[in-house]
Amino acid sequence: MPVCNVHHGLLNPYANKKIKPEIFALLPDDVYIQLNLDTINRVERVNEWIDELMGCWSSGVRNCGKKPDHFDAMKKQFIYTIIIFSFLSRIGFAQSWEEIRQDMIATGDVGIGLWDAMIHPSKDTQMAYLIGGSVVALSFLADRSIADFSQMQQSPAADKLFGIDKYYGSVYTVAGSGALYLAGFFSGNQKIKDMGLHTAQALLYTGILTIVTKELFGRARPYTDLGPYHFSPFSFSDDRRSFFSGHTSTAFAFSTVMAGEIDNIFWQIFWYGAATLTAGARIYHNKHWFSDVVAGALVGYAVGRFVVNYNGNTTVGASVSPEQQVPQIQLTIRF
Repeated sequence: MPVCNVHHGLLNPYANKKIKPEIFALLPDDVYIQLNLDTINRVERVNEWIDELMGCWSSGVRNCGKKPDHFDAMKKQFIYTIIIFSFLSRIGFAQSWEEIRQDMIATGDVGIGLWDAMIHPSKDTQMAYLIGGSVVALSFLADRSIADFSQMQQSPAADKLFGIDKYYGSVYTVAGSGALYLAGFFSGNQKIKDMGLHTAQALLYTGILTIVTKELFGRARPYTDLGPYHFSPFSFSDDRRSFFSGHTSTAFAFSTVMAGEIDNIFWQIFWYGAATLTAGARIYHNKHWFSDVVAGALVGYAVGRFVVNYNGNTTVGASVSPEQQVPQIQLTIRF
């Protein structure tokens, strides 16, 4: 049996412990690679390590006079597995999964806190409900006129400007949240990881509220030509999911968390500007009424602000009442 020792002598909790992980089931039955986990401790050495490993593996197989079956496909699977394995091994499997588990628990805690704040509202939250509900109700009055105006402004330049909703507020925003978390996790950058975690929390609970509300109201979209006051609850049809705008709520949830992570006015203007442009794009593309995007913006902002408050980030004036165990949903208007 050919034996291949690949060893860089890097520091690792599992150094000098020769193992046969389950991932080596990918190898031919008569090939056993004796691997020290310290070879994959450093992410920046992964490519170098893989080159050496694959050369050693190929050499070992040839020396035993056997032509491996499906070698290329297995090699690709092996490399992908080892890359993931090497990333996690920088702090050890147990530590890595414990960190992820704690983040999942924290996400659950945020959800419980948000639910409690919604069904047991403080005076501030009750005021937020009153103001927000009034704003949305008044916005219904402008739905038809704004829809007609937006459809008269169609142009190639506007098409490009409002093309933002293809990316922001869509599944790409969710992917961006995941990318932030993974980048922070693998690099050991806690700030980046927290951005990913907090945006994911905001997107998760905003998404739940959005889906439930859309089905509950069953509002017809503008392009159906049924008017702004046509509702068919629980229609389970995309044509009846106008209220409220999911793109807008998603964009504002993400932007609110990102704006709350760094205390910089230009940073905050960028994120809120992107969310506002996304809201405008939904009206421009005749997908939503004005009141849909107003409600979506308020919900996304409220959930995003709750997440920022809950996680203790107060860089942009967030406040948590000392009498409460969890932050409340608040609407603050500054002039």
